[in-house]
Amino acid sequence: SKPDTVTVPKGTFECSYVKIRQKTDQGTTDTELWVNPELVPIMGLIKMASESQIGPVTIELTDFKAL
Repeated sequence: SKPDTVTVPKGTFECSYVKIRQKTDQGTTDTELWVNPELVPIMGLIKMASESQIGPVTIELTDFKAL
């Protein structure tokens, strides 16, 4: 992981960038995560990008309420 900044529909966030490489029988899949658990509730997920069986999948934070 490394420090990073990411912009999503909710705004621009200071965060940690994490890249996870998963090896399966079908090959290797990379998942990229941008997280800030101190700011965003529930695992701190701000953005996720990954490959799936149906193609690329991206999840981006659109709103949240601080605890």
